[in-house]
Amino acid sequence: MKRDTFGKCVFFALVVIVLFYLDLSAVEVKLPQGAGAWITGKALYSYTSAAPMKVEAAAVKNIADSLMARATTGVSFDKMVPYQGGILYTSAKDPSAILDFEPDTGAFVFNAGMLKYSQEGITPGLPKSEQAITLAKKYLTDLNYFPKNEKELSKGYVGGLSMGVQRDDGSRALYQKLVTVYFGRVIDNLPVMGVGSRIVVHLGENGQLVGIVRNWVEVQKGIKAAAAQLRTDAEIKREILKQIQTDLSTAKTVNVDKSDLVLYDDGRGVIEPAIYVEALSEFEKIDPKTRKKETYKTPYDCYVPVFKSSKAYYPSLEHLDKTKPIAAPKNDQNPSGT
Repeated sequence: MKRDTFGKCVFFALVVIVLFYLDLSAVEVKLPQGAGAWITGKALYSYTSAAPMKVEAAAVKNIADSLMARATTGVSFDKMVPYQGGILYTSAKDPSAILDFEPDTGAFVFNAGMLKYSQEGITPGLPKSEQAITLAKKYLTDLNYFPKNEKELSKGYVGGLSMGVQRDDGSRALYQKLVTVYFGRVIDNLPVMGVGSRIVVHLGENGQLVGIVRNWVEVQKGIKAAAAQLRTDAEIKREILKQIQTDLSTAKTVNVDKSDLVLYDDGRGVIEPAIYVEALSEFEKIDPKTRKKETYKTPYDCYVPVFKSSKAYYPSLEHLDKTKPIAAPKNDQNPSGT
């Protein structure tokens, strides 16, 4: 009788294992050739904020005034609206003028107003690339927003904001309105990615300041991770596959293009090593008209912690957080913050 019970238990366990395996194997995941040697033999460090990040609400008003005073759009903030996790300053004269400030982190989106740039035509005196980078750094320095360790600041990337126009006669035109300078961060020769560690400066007519997006925390000296704190490369690989299977459970195939060692900034004062994964997923759907099966592809990315017990707040944890997560400013490429 005991032998029969034991046999049933073994059979049940085997069925569970097979079903579990089949569930994880439903999505075909292809890793790039050579993937799997992420941290072996590497010294890794984690970082935390060097000072309290919280900014008192009264100080935010001074920040709003100082930012607007540096711009020359002729707009001022006349309304303050607190909301969960942030303070929003707006202007009745120009609805596009905002300061969206997060007191818990010091991160903000500032736009001095786009009304001045809403008319048809190219903005005069837009700075060229190198001049734009120099001007952006000067504005950040004058406003005391330039990083204390300049070596961490990546080389500025210069882009822009354009306005498209379609006239009544059907003709179209595209006008460049702003020049945008984007700064990222590098620590210990690793790119810092994630929510924080980014600064964007928008420049307008004759190089005037139009907007700033800043999400940057000064950090203490890095703490070297002990080997016992870190996952092995094999464990990291399993975690990558597990997260992809979880996030893309209905995909047909997932082709991982990149899986790079980076530093992840959670925007809450923690920067730690992680693997950044970029992939292209393929799904199938039934066309409602033809009833034929079709395939479509969508990009996918995620971060996989390197620490066994991570202190950082990752996007994959959002469903566990019942409070409003402190996130990056709405849109760091759009000076209106919309």
